[in-house]
Amino acid sequence: MIKLLFIINPTAGNKTSNLTHDKILSILQPETFSFDISYTKPNFLADKIVKENLEKYDVFVAVGGDGTINEVGKELIGTNKKMAIIPAGSGNGLARSLGIPMQTFKALEVIKRMSSIRIDAIKVNDNYFFNMAGVGFDAYIARKFQGKKKRGLGGYAKLVARKFFNYKGKKYRIVMNGHSYHEKAFLISFANTSQYGNNAHIAPMAKYNDGVFELCVVKDFPRWKTPELAVRLFKKTIHHSPYYYSKSLEDLEIKRNGKIVTHLDGESRIFKKSIKIRVIPKALKVISGN
Repeated sequence: MIKLLFIINPTAGNKTSNLTHDKILSILQPETFSFDISYTKPNFLADKIVKENLEKYDVFVAVGGDGTINEVGKELIGTNKKMAIIPAGSGNGLARSLGIPMQTFKALEVIKRMSSIRIDAIKVNDNYFFNMAGVGFDAYIARKFQGKKKRGLGGYAKLVARKFFNYKGKKYRIVMNGHSYHEKAFLISFANTSQYGNNAHIAPMAKYNDGVFELCVVKDFPRWKTPELAVRLFKKTIHHSPYYYSKSLEDLEIKRNGKIVTHLDGESRIFKKSIKIRVIPKALKVISGN
């Protein structure tokens, strides 16, 4: 008998309310699977639920966006427990990269097959991410988006449109491979997969199990170039832009004078003066649709 715990973030999106006990039973036969459902709360997030139940279940199912997946996954690093995903966030970047359908029934079918792989985890100081992290504009937006009552792609897009043209690139010191240099960047992403979510690919060459992450730098650019860069994001050709470059790395350090506003899988964090990033290869077992 395979024991699963569904961890639902009710604030992630409307799709979480569609996942009922009967719907799960219609896909996961009771002769093979047993399951329970737990809901996150403001003072009882997914990581705490995993900690309290780590020895009781074989599979922990994150029902939410990349932030919920992050909370579940970081508690499973280095264990033989598996994480599964039912995507219900704004972008669902990791789920899309793993070939997990956006439809709840089809995502349950993927879980039913129980085909798992190991993916890399990326450590940022004492924190982790599995899909995407970064500094600059996307981190700034994550900070503004945090705590919004209305989540979802629509609210996120409105915030981006409102803040985009007034945002000014920031200066960073990048330390890698024994060398240090300064860069004024619109954003810097650290990519374990190719996309932010919604098929916007900032790192077309990234793979989640190759033992490296992609440093992706978008230099400060003339805003009239925005339509071209947007098209490139969705056509997986951003690496052909003269305002972009990337490098495959195992570790990296970013420095600034003062605080560094950062996002880890879309969730805002603030660090002081320096962030150190390194890969932990094949650290997490996940159920994949690929």
